[in-house]
Amino acid sequence: LPCIEALQARGVCCIAAAPRAETPLWQYDFRRPTALLLGNEGQGIQPDLLARCDLKVGIPVTRELDSLNVSAAAAALLCESARQRSAGAPA
Repeated sequence: LPCIEALQARGVCCIAAAPRAETPLWQYDFRRPTALLLGNEGQGIQPDLLARCDLKVGIPVTRELDSLNVSAAAAALLCESARQRSAGAPA
């Protein structure tokens, strides 16, 4: 928790990848300073950490999948971040 608070105090937005989050990843502006929190594949992000995050973003998946594994989720988030930063504008 001190790490999240220290980042936020320096203007870094802490976002969590969470299943069924209301905000799809492409609606977040990754051009701003951002820290990504990813949970483990079994239990996800601890509730106390999730509560401290500024925003929860989701990666839409088909109904057959409950969630992505952590490496696939990281790849999707980092790809969207790179896309936005190279284009100079959010989606």
